[in-house]
Amino acid sequence: MTSYELVDGERRRVRVETCPESGRYEVEVNPSVALLIRSESAALTEGVPIGTRKREHLKFVLDGQSIDLTIGNGGLSRRSYRVKFDYEGREYLFVPVTDDESALAEGSAELARFSIDENGRVEPSWETSRPVTPAESAAGIVLAAALGCGALNGARAFIEALATGTGA
Repeated sequence: MTSYELVDGERRRVRVETCPESGRYEVEVNPSVALLIRSESAALTEGVPIGTRKREHLKFVLDGQSIDLTIGNGGLSRRSYRVKFDYEGREYLFVPVTDDESALAEGSAELARFSIDENGRVEPSWETSRPVTPAESAAGIVLAAALGCGALNGARAFIEALATGTGA
């Protein structure tokens, strides 16, 4: 297990715990806690930190509430890496915006961008003009840590898949 701390856009202390081996990712931004857990029966997928993008093998809990995720399959387009969820009557979208960054948006408002540093730690960049709640902060960071950040654009992904023999 890896544990580290960072500070969110509202200068709150964030505790991050990741365990790719067991498929458990937890982020606490007091008083909120976001948890993403992979089922033991999931077939592991290389390149996905938590090991799978299959909705049926993931459990997302935010502040004690089980939240349904709509997860793209992660194909050739950045759009295929989208993750949607509803929380407290609001719709959120976690989506790649560059090769290395993903963003969390609520409706049409981008709240933050996330990347992963060379040590595998989430690096958030807070982009919003409105305050981000502890739950929004925790959700964005746990999705970034567990699912990774960014995605190649379609053409580049296709060329890389051909070059590495991973299929397109």
